[in-house]
Amino acid sequence: MESLKKCFDLQGKEIVSIVGSGGKTSLMWALAKTYRKEAVLVSTTTKIGFPQRQLYDYFYTNHFEKITPNICGITLAGTAINNQTKLTIAAFCGIKRCATTRTNHRNIVSSTDC
Repeated sequence: MESLKKCFDLQGKEIVSIVGSGGKTSLMWALAKTYRKEAVLVSTTTKIGFPQRQLYDYFYTNHFEKITPNICGITLAGTAINNQTKLTIAAFCGIKRCATTRTNHRNIVSSTDC
């Protein structure tokens, strides 16, 4: 994982959007894990498979404005759909506001809609 950190060399507060035809979610979680000792916010603008619990430390399904900055670990934000088999972001404007006001998070967003 250290080579992944060197490859991306994220400094301070950055937003990462991942696009492409395959591997977006895997890369998103690998990057989040690499920076887990810092504050990381993870979400999607489309749909991803509902993640296993060990991939994230905190999970917000609504009230995104309450996401606490400066807490180390991976914060997942999204809405469970399809009987909790998928995760989406129903109120993306809430995450956008959170990402701009809670700027102590690294923001890693898996997306094909950028």
